[in-house]
Amino acid sequence: MARRARSRRGASTRGAATASVKFGWEHSGQGDFVKLMPGAYSTDLRERVLVAVEAGEPADAVADEFMVGRSSVYRWMAAARDEGRCEPKPMGRGPQPIIRDETEVALCRLLEADNHLTLVECRDRLAAETGVRVNPWTIGRALRRLDWT
Repeated sequence: MARRARSRRGASTRGAATASVKFGWEHSGQGDFVKLMPGAYSTDLRERVLVAVEAGEPADAVADEFMVGRSSVYRWMAAARDEGRCEPKPMGRGPQPIIRDETEVALCRLLEADNHLTLVECRDRLAAETGVRVNPWTIGRALRRLDWT
Protein backbone atom coordinates (compact mmCIF):
# COMPACT_ATOMS: atom_id res chain seq x y z
CA MET A 1 0.00 0.00 0.00
CA ALA A 2 1.50 3.31 -1.06
CA ARG A 3 1.61 6.10 1.45
CA ARG A 4 0.75 9.57 0.41
CA ALA A 5 3.38 12.20 1.15
CA ARG A 6 2.21 14.76 3.66
CA SER A 7 3.31 18.35 3.63
CA ARG A 8 4.40 19.90 6.89
CA ARG A 9 2.45 22.90 8.04
CA GLY A 10 4.60 25.80 9.09
CA ALA A 11 7.68 24.30 7.44
CA SER A 12 10.57 26.69 7.05
CA THR A 13 10.54 28.79 3.90
CA ARG A 14 14.30 29.42 3.90
CA GLY A 15 14.66 27.44 0.66
CA ALA A 16 12.16 29.68 -1.10
CA ALA A 17 13.32 32.66 -3.12
CA THR A 18 11.57 35.05 -0.75
CA ALA A 19 9.53 34.37 2.32
CA SER A 20 5.96 35.50 2.07
CA VAL A 21 4.17 37.23 4.92
CA LYS A 22 1.09 35.17 4.00
CA PHE A 23 2.96 32.02 5.04
CA GLY A 24 3.91 33.54 8.37
CA TRP A 25 7.58 34.38 7.80
CA GLU A 26 9.26 37.71 7.25
CA HIS A 27 12.90 38.57 6.74
CA SER A 28 14.12 40.58 9.71
CA GLY A 29 16.88 42.34 7.76
CA GLN A 30 19.56 40.69 9.90
CA GLY A 31 19.88 37.45 7.94
CA ASP A 32 17.13 35.49 9.67
CA PHE A 33 13.40 35.00 9.42
CA VAL A 34 10.87 35.82 12.13
CA LYS A 35 7.47 34.17 12.56
CA LEU A 36 4.48 36.47 12.16
CA MET A 37 0.81 36.01 12.78
CA PRO A 38 -0.88 35.24 9.49
CA GLY A 39 -3.27 37.77 8.08
CA ALA A 40 -6.57 37.22 6.32
CA TYR A 41 -6.64 36.76 2.56
CA SER A 42 -7.83 39.81 0.64
CA THR A 43 -11.47 40.29 -0.27
CA ASP A 44 -10.43 40.53 -3.93
CA LEU A 45 -8.88 37.06 -3.85
CA ARG A 46 -11.90 35.63 -2.07
CA GLU A 47 -14.22 37.13 -4.68
CA ARG A 48 -12.16 35.72 -7.57
CA VAL A 49 -12.17 32.27 -5.95
CA LEU A 50 -15.94 32.38 -5.45
CA VAL A 51 -16.52 33.52 -9.05
CA ALA A 52 -14.42 30.60 -10.31
CA VAL A 53 -16.36 28.11 -8.17
CA GLU A 54 -19.70 29.58 -9.28
CA ALA A 55 -18.54 29.21 -12.91
CA GLY A 56 -18.46 25.46 -12.33
CA GLU A 57 -14.81 24.75 -11.60
CA PRO A 58 -14.18 22.14 -8.89
CA ALA A 59 -13.07 23.55 -5.53
CA ASP A 60 -9.86 21.48 -5.61
CA ALA A 61 -8.83 22.93 -8.96
CA VAL A 62 -9.69 26.47 -7.84
CA ALA A 63 -7.62 26.03 -4.68
CA ASP A 64 -4.61 24.92 -6.75
CA GLU A 65 -5.10 27.68 -9.31
CA PHE A 66 -5.22 30.46 -6.71
CA MET A 67 -2.70 28.79 -4.36
CA VAL A 68 -4.99 28.72 -1.33
CA GLY A 69 -6.01 25.83 0.86
CA ARG A 70 -8.88 23.63 -0.24
CA SER A 71 -10.50 24.04 3.17
CA SER A 72 -10.32 27.83 2.75
CA VAL A 73 -12.27 27.56 -0.52
CA TYR A 74 -14.95 25.44 1.18
CA ARG A 75 -15.14 27.85 4.15
CA TRP A 76 -15.51 30.85 1.81
CA MET A 77 -18.23 29.04 -0.14
CA ALA A 78 -20.10 28.29 3.09
CA ALA A 79 -19.74 31.90 4.32
CA ALA A 80 -21.05 33.23 1.01
CA ARG A 81 -23.95 30.77 1.01
CA ASP A 82 -24.93 30.98 4.70
CA GLU A 83 -23.99 34.54 5.68
CA GLY A 84 -23.85 36.28 2.30
CA ARG A 85 -20.37 37.64 2.88
CA CYS A 86 -17.04 37.24 1.16
CA GLU A 87 -14.94 39.56 3.32
CA PRO A 88 -13.04 38.18 6.32
CA LYS A 89 -14.44 38.52 9.81
CA PRO A 90 -12.69 41.11 11.96
CA MET A 91 -9.83 39.65 13.96
CA GLY A 92 -10.11 39.72 17.74
CA ARG A 93 -8.24 42.27 19.76
CA GLY A 94 -8.07 40.37 23.03
CA PRO A 95 -9.56 41.27 26.37
CA GLN A 96 -9.88 44.83 27.63
CA PRO A 97 -7.21 45.87 30.15
CA ILE A 98 -8.32 45.68 33.78
CA ILE A 99 -6.69 49.02 34.55
CA ARG A 100 -8.51 51.56 32.39
CA ASP A 101 -10.68 54.66 32.72
CA GLU A 102 -11.12 55.65 36.40
CA THR A 103 -8.65 53.04 37.66
CA GLU A 104 -6.03 54.37 35.24
CA VAL A 105 -6.61 57.92 36.47
CA ALA A 106 -6.25 56.73 40.07
CA LEU A 107 -2.98 54.96 39.17
CA CYS A 108 -1.61 58.16 37.61
CA ARG A 109 -2.65 60.13 40.70
CA LEU A 110 -0.83 57.64 42.95
CA LEU A 111 2.33 57.85 40.88
CA GLU A 112 2.29 61.64 40.73
CA ALA A 113 2.06 61.74 44.53
CA ASP A 114 4.84 59.17 45.06
CA ASN A 115 6.68 57.91 42.01
CA HIS A 116 9.15 55.68 43.87
CA LEU A 117 6.68 52.89 44.59
CA THR A 118 7.45 49.30 43.73
CA LEU A 119 4.90 47.45 41.61
CA VAL A 120 3.64 45.59 44.69
CA GLU A 121 3.27 48.80 46.71
CA CYS A 122 1.54 50.45 43.77
CA ARG A 123 -0.84 47.49 43.46
CA ASP A 124 -1.67 47.59 47.17
CA ARG A 125 -2.36 51.35 47.19
CA LEU A 126 -4.44 51.07 44.01
CA ALA A 127 -6.50 48.28 45.60
CA ALA A 128 -7.03 50.38 48.75
CA GLU A 129 -8.16 53.38 46.71
CA THR A 130 -10.26 51.73 43.98
CA GLY A 131 -10.99 48.19 45.17
CA VAL A 132 -9.33 46.77 42.03
CA ARG A 133 -6.71 44.21 43.06
CA VAL A 134 -4.44 42.98 40.28
CA ASN A 135 -1.15 41.20 39.78
CA PRO A 136 1.98 43.41 39.88
CA TRP A 137 2.62 42.47 36.22
CA THR A 138 -0.71 44.07 35.34
CA ILE A 139 0.50 47.29 36.97
CA GLY A 140 3.69 47.06 34.89
CA ARG A 141 1.73 46.62 31.64
CA ALA A 142 -0.47 49.60 32.53
CA LEU A 143 2.63 51.72 33.19
CA ARG A 144 4.06 50.74 29.78
CA ARG A 145 0.74 51.66 28.10
CA LEU A 146 0.84 55.04 29.88
CA ASP A 147 4.50 55.47 28.84
CA TRP A 148 5.44 55.95 32.49
CA THR A 149 9.20 55.57 32.97
